[in-house]
Amino acid sequence: MIDRAKGILMKAKNLTEETAYSMLRKTAMNENKKIAEVAQSVITAAELFK
Repeated sequence: MIDRAKGILMKAKNLTEETAYSMLRKTAMNENKKIAEVAQSVITAAELFK
């Protein structure tokens, strides 16, 4: 799930894998959530835009 979310971020924002993962981590920390929860949100949002 996290790899899929990283892939979505990398494609959408033209990021490296490390930057995409950092973005997920930072968002998870800021929102006091688990990385997996943030990753699921990214996947869900991406599917809305298809």
